[in-house]
Amino acid sequence: MEEAEALLAVQAVELGVDHPETLLTRHKVAFETGIAGDKETALAMLRTLLSDQERVLGVDHPETLKTRYNTIAFNDDARNSLALGQALLPDLERVLGADHPWTLETRYNIVVDTSLSGDSGATLVMAQQLLPDVERVLGTSHRLALRTRFVIVGNTGATGDFGVVSSMAVELLSNAARVLGPDDPVTLVTRFWVAMEQGRQGDRRGALAQLKKLQPDLERVLGPDNPTTVDARSAIEMASRTTKR
Repeated sequence: MEEAEALLAVQAVELGVDHPETLLTRHKVAFETGIAGDKETALAMLRTLLSDQERVLGVDHPETLKTRYNTIAFNDDARNSLALGQALLPDLERVLGADHPWTLETRYNIVVDTSLSGDSGATLVMAQQLLPDVERVLGTSHRLALRTRFVIVGNTGATGDFGVVSSMAVELLSNAARVLGPDDPVTLVTRFWVAMEQGRQGDRRGALAQLKKLQPDLERVLGPDNPTTVDARSAIEMASRTTKR
């Protein structure tokens, strides 16, 4: 961050604030600011940068599109993020192509924001349409493929098709733990789903054992107030009472 900021100060004087290299460094500083946790400042920087890029580079320049993409990435307002993603997608498809990673990532972001709006049916359809394209372009073990499968499993569960969820979740879990890591939220939530399906299928003691192993990890990574952590805690309490009978 400090190196990028120092470089930006030099470039702004020697090259000018509108020089393409200066614009690249401004994007780097804004991006690193967001990654460091200050999303509000990052968004303000990206929005100012976007205006300058559209004026200097043009609306269809890849760097302009990249800034629009990252503006969505740091936006915590799901409704606003969804609208921005829906506006960006056709431009990405036209300029970069339907199979470009940014295009696929934007389709995924739209899926997630639709899910956050509560429309499980539409989310499931879009995720199912996205997955074959992601797997064809990036591979079945790519993180985006696994995250898309995660959305499919979760929204299939929301429709009540638990039999399908069970097999999908078990398959997803082994790949998620290997590719994304044991502490990734996808891995942790999938572990919860697998344990809950184990209980639904009659193995209450096995499910309870898995939930007890999972709970400390949920507390540590997601926090005690996360919905999955709360659900796991409640499931443990209920399973403990049931197995004692």
